Amino acid sequence: MLCTVRAAPLSGCNNSTLLWLFSGAAILGMVGSAVWRRSFRLRRIRLVAALRHGMAGIAMDAGAALIPGGNDGLILFALPALSPHALPSWVAIFVGVALALVLMRATGRPMPVIRCEGDICRASL
Repeated sequence: MLCTVRAAPLSGCNNSTLLWLFSGAAILGMVGSAVWRRSFRLRRIRLVAALRHGMAGIAMDAGAALIPGGNDGLILFALPALSPHALPSWVAIFVGVALALVLMRATGRPMPVIRCEGDICRASL
C-alpha cells in the first residue's frame, strides 16, 4: 500500500505490481486454507463490531508506530544491546497489556482460556 500511494521512497517500490501479486497470493492462501479446513464462511458485517475492531486496529497501529523496530527487534536486539529506548518501550508494552487485561476483568468480559498442544495455541471463551 505504501508503494501504491507513493508514501515513502522505498527501494522495493520499483515494481509495485509484484508486491500486489504477493499480497493477493497471501490472501488467496488464507482463503484456500479456510476452504480446505472447511471453516470458510461469509458473515454479515455488524456495524458495532466493525467500529470496535476498527478502533482497536487504530490503537494497535499507533502502538506499533511508537515501538522502534517492532516487538521482535525490541526483545531480540534492542534490550540485549542496552539501547536507551528499549526498556521504556518494553515497559510501555507490558503496562498496556496489563491495563487491557484489568479493563477486561473490570468490565466483566470473559478472559480467554489458552490451550497449547505442540506449537499450536488456541483461545476459547
